[in-house]
Amino acid sequence: MWFHYTIEIPAGTPQSAPEEKELNLTYGVIKWISIPWLAGPNSLVKVRIFRFQHQIFPINPDEAACGDSFVEGGEEHLELYEPPFTLVAKGYSPDCTHAHDVTILINILPVEVAEPWRMYLAGMPRRIPWPG
Repeated sequence: MWFHYTIEIPAGTPQSAPEEKELNLTYGVIKWISIPWLAGPNSLVKVRIFRFQHQIFPINPDEAACGDSFVEGGEEHLELYEPPFTLVAKGYSPDCTHAHDVTILINILPVEVAEPWRMYLAGMPRRIPWPG
């Protein structure tokens, strides 16, 4: 399932008070997160995505996603097995003179598709006898 969100980041939004948007998702495994940057922001608009208080995109906590005229993101593996099934996008643009809309794309697969081995592990006995 593809989830599509847009967060509007007003001009001059400071990093200390970012614009926030709750991304409501569903049970499953996040397999893809990307931000298709349109032409215009010149890497002055920055976005971070969090699960609880932990930054999950981009993965390095001191950085933020930014760009201009390219798609940033890629394959992920983040399990959403227990509620809340939400992420929070935080965006800021302290040096911008115009507001910008940033699109966030997230793909979630059912657990049975993303992790087919779990079906087999669930049916295995707890103790496997050692030969000999």
